[in-house]
Amino acid sequence: MIGVRGRFTRLVAAAALGLGLVALPVAAPSAQAASPCILSVTQVIGYSQYRVEVGCGNLGSVVSFKVYGSDTFFDDFQFTINWSWGNVPKTWCNEDIGDRDELYAKVTYQRSNGTTGTSTTDILYGWF
Repeated sequence: MIGVRGRFTRLVAAAALGLGLVALPVAAPSAQAASPCILSVTQVIGYSQYRVEVGCGNLGSVVSFKVYGSDTFFDDFQFTINWSWGNVPKTWCNEDIGDRDELYAKVTYQRSNGTTGTSTTDILYGWF
C-alpha cells in the first residue's frame, strides 16, 4: 500500500515530467510491515479437524479471533473462536473449494493493563 508521502511524491514527479521541468527519482513503495499476530492451522491427527490458533507475542493475550477467506472481490467470513485456539471441522477452513485457500484472522487481544486492542494477521496460504 502506498502512503500519502508516496502518492504525493509520485504526483509531483508526474507533474514535473509532464511539464518537462525535471526528472525526480521515485522510490518504490516500502513493504508492508508483518502483523505481530500469527495465524496457524494444523491437522489434528486421527480426526477430520484442524487446530486453528493465533498468537500475538508481546501484545497480550488473545481474547477471540474471526477467520476470513481472502478473495479478489470480497472476503468471506468463515468462523469465530473465543479463545486463542480451537479445533474446527476441516471444511470450515476450505474457503476455496478445489483451489488454494487464503485465510487471515481479525484478532482481539487484552494487554497486561486490561485494555483491549485489535490486529489482523497476515494471509496464510494452504490447501485445507
